Amino acid sequence: MAERLPRWVTSDMLTWFSLFAAMLIAAGYLLTNYDPAWLWLASLGYVLHWVGDSLDGTIARVRNQSRPLYGFYIDHNMDCVAEFFIFGGLGFSAYMHFWMGLLLFSVYLGLEVYVMICAHLKNEFKLTYGKFGPTELRVMMIILNTVWFFVEPLHTVSVPVTVGPLSGTLLSMDFAGFVAELKKQKIRLSLSQQDEWEPYFNDYKEACNTLKEQIQKTDSEIDTRVFDLYGLTQEERQTVLNH
Repeated sequence: MAERLPRWVTSDMLTWFSLFAAMLIAAGYLLTNYDPAWLWLASLGYVLHWVGDSLDGTIARVRNQSRPLYGFYIDHNMDCVAEFFIFGGLGFSAYMHFWMGLLLFSVYLGLEVYVMICAHLKNEFKLTYGKFGPTELRVMMIILNTVWFFVEPLHTVSVPVTVGPLSGTLLSMDFAGFVAELKKQKIRLSLSQQDEWEPYFNDYKEACNTLKEQIQKTDSEIDTRVFDLYGLTQEERQTVLNH
């Protein structure tokens, strides 16, 4: 493939192209908070990232334009930046908590350090272990994206919601305010989820308001009967209610 590329395509261009692909992956994952279909953009990004990352060094060797030190330095620094975008996008997606994305990025950096140590001490540069390397990882992520998209419970049921802290203000909120409060709790709903949840929210709110009115009416009736039982005047009744 490298031999067939136009002469104006350079190794540096492919390196920057792979970084652009990583940003495309991150954008796809971020946009899943609005619609799971953006997972296809992330999968496309993995394919483009494979093209750029696999060919940048190859094209330099085929054209006898290798720059071992410069190429090694640029390639691995760009790889770290690219993985930062990818794992960061995963952490901010609708499918993974941020701390998990951060943990995966830390594991990647640890493996990168191990590869660098082996390259320095053993003069052995090895990226594939047990027949599993960067290409296999990209394929696995594309498969995982496909599963996330087609398995409905993974993007409509798996969002944890705890409304306990909101109970005091829930009845005074509209749905937009409810979604904003969920975001403060690091809970993000996609647009399709918002469309599905809004009718339930409005029905729940209406039922709660009806129950609240019934409770207030019952409380008022109990107060009146107790006041009548003790023969309190209107002024005394008001004093009791104020306290």
